[in-house]
Formats: sequence, C-alpha cells, structure tokens
Amino acid sequence: MTADANSAYTLVDVDRLRALDEFDLLMIEQPLGPTDLVEHAILQKQITTPICLDESITNVHDAKSAIQLGSCQIMNIKVGRVGGCQMRNKFMISAWKINSKFGVAV
Repeated sequence: MTADANSAYTLVDVDRLRALDEFDLLMIEQPLGPTDLVEHAILQKQITTPICLDESITNVHDAKSAIQLGSCQIMNIKVGRVGGCQMRNKFMISAWKINSKFGVAV
C-alpha cells in the first residue's frame, strides 16, 4: 500500500507523518512541497517509510540532488514531464550510477 500526500504537509507535521510508519507502507509520495528537497531529506531521516518524489523531479540535476541529499528512496519519473523516453532513461541511469539500490517508478 502507498500514500500520495500531494505536498499537503510541512516539517511541522513530522509526528503525523512518522505515525504512518506503523502501517509499513511501500512509500509516501511527495509529502512536502515540490521545491523542498532539503526538507524532504530532513524528513526522510526522521521516518522509516520511504519517500517517493514526483513533482520535485523535473530535470536530471534535481534527481541527482535529491539522491545525494537523501531526499527520497524512490522517484516517480513521468515520461511526459521529463521530456520523453530517452530523457527518462537518462534519469534512471543517473540515479543508478549514484545509488544502485535506488528505486525508480515510471
């Protein structure tokens, strides 16, 4: 089971988001705002449920930054948003070069 938060929370809600850990979710998608890569990294360190970034990932630089910061464990890379299948493949290769265990949903 997964949850899609649609950027509905802030770091003020850490306790509420941590409460979701007991449900052993596969992931929680985009809990914070789309430009909050640092805040997602802070949150990911405080919860065990993997964070999936979706709206935050619009280019390869953002994807690399999110991985290096520890902002998420999974990315939802939508072909239409990132510029087609070849660009999606570039995202995936970049992610796996940084962390071979990284999850990419497409």
